[in-house]
Amino acid sequence: MRLLPRIVLSVVLAMSTMAWVTSTSPAQAATGDLDCLASFQINFTTPLTATNTSSSVDIIAVVTTCVSPNGTQRDLVSAQIHATGSVTSVAGVPCNLLLTLTATATFTWNTGQMSVVAATLNTDPMSGPIGISAMFTSGRLSGDSVGVLPLLAIPNLSCLAGDGLRSVSVPLAFARFS
Repeated sequence: MRLLPRIVLSVVLAMSTMAWVTSTSPAQAATGDLDCLASFQINFTTPLTATNTSSSVDIIAVVTTCVSPNGTQRDLVSAQIHATGSVTSVAGVPCNLLLTLTATATFTWNTGQMSVVAATLNTDPMSGPIGISAMFTSGRLSGDSVGVLPLLAIPNLSCLAGDGLRSVSVPLAFARFS
């Protein structure tokens, strides 16, 4: 079980690096439109293993306690989020967290309005820059970029028992839309 803490630490470091890279990117729209707390779960349709390196993904998330630093989005305080996409991981390593994930997410805001986000998450330095590239493509906040800072990321514990990487839970994160 000594490997499990290393996996959790690897996820946290990789995701924190992603968030740092994203937060230092130039803003695409007005700075500080919305800051929120977030939580999400990434579920892999087929578990990622040393030999199975691709899968579809289903992501369920929420953003809550949103505030609008620049005052332009005061009515947006929370959203339910559902995303689907695909993921590819590096072969040869069980419970591998070196992966590239692409997804399209639909936000349903507390106002009933909808937004769509196109996102790519990469933790594999051999596949390009580590980080997340996400942009609102339609609806509220269209043109805004998305930055996420996960405070904890937890892979399914059965991964080490040969079950494969089935999910990653992030119970607490900070999200910035600007």
